[in-house]
Amino acid sequence: MPFIGNFVVSAPLTVYLQTLSIETGNALNADSLPLYRVYHDLLSTPLTTGTFSNIDNSNVSGFYAATFTVSTTHGFSASGTYCVRKQVTMSGVVGAQLDTFRVVLSA
Repeated sequence: MPFIGNFVVSAPLTVYLQTLSIETGNALNADSLPLYRVYHDLLSTPLTTGTFSNIDNSNVSGFYAATFTVSTTHGFSASGTYCVRKQVTMSGVVGAQLDTFRVVLSA
């Protein structure tokens, strides 16, 4: 589970995802746009959710990004660790990847 860094409250956070073919390992677009859910520590309800956007699709395959704001409105605070769960369907198979990050008081 990669650690993607420390982020300040009210800052935007962009998460990236590269999807690969199950058969060949080559870059390949997902069956549909991947989804994300952000959790705090052991809470079972996500703080925010959304859908990735395809980036540079005319030149590369399977490259996605999603941006959300690390805001107190969404429940983020400078405490604990947060987990971004990225879900993707490739050739009908659902898979997931996890990233973690921390929220800090200042940069």
